[in-house]
Amino acid sequence: MRPKPFLLCIDRLDKADGRVWAVKIGAKWFTAHTVHVWVDVETVFKGKNARQPKAYLEGVGVVRMDGHGTITIAAA
Repeated sequence: MRPKPFLLCIDRLDKADGRVWAVKIGAKWFTAHTVHVWVDVETVFKGKNARQPKAYLEGVGVVRMDGHGTITIAAA
């Protein structure tokens, strides 16, 4: 797999299944209860009047999902 740009933010704090984190890769969103990030990220704040997500982390990495609610983002 090749590293790709990603965005990491909080989705919804009231999710019953605990998957409050959201990772966007391209046009697709994935949710998880745990995200392990092993690459450099940069904080982005678009302002209080911006559309959601207003604040997030962005970086480049290989995003892997284990199918049980954990996402790992690594260099390769």
